[in-house]
Amino acid sequence: MIISRLSAMKNVKDVVRAFQLVVEQISEAKFGIYGSGKDENNIKVEIEKCNSQNHVVPKGYTHKLSDEFQKACLTISTPSFEGLGFSNLALSNGCPVVTYGYDYGVEIHLCSAGKNSISAKYKTVCH
Repeated sequence: MIISRLSAMKNVKDVVRAFQLVVEQISEAKFGIYGSGKDENNIKVEIEKCNSQNHVVPKGYTHKLSDEFQKACLTISTPSFEGLGFSNLALSNGCPVVTYGYDYGVEIHLCSAGKNSISAKYKTVCH
């Protein structure tokens, strides 16, 4: 799952495209997108373009961040910058983080690769 302001700099469409790889391996996989913002319609279009309506589900805005992180198997953090806030909350709720590796991001400051996180090279997944 992802909790994010839905704007282009958060790269949520990257997650939608990458999740197709997950579904190829785990056909029943589901992914929730929590948030709202200017890129919301573009993300919905990307979900349809990827034929992922049965797997990637826009959930809208939530006030129950900790509850959602506690239920999730993992969260994904893909912003171009500013990735510490929700990732810190996710980790404090026992939710592993998948992130892009970038300077001053969550990978550098909060994560222990292989223990509570996985990082991917920035902009290399499904482009």
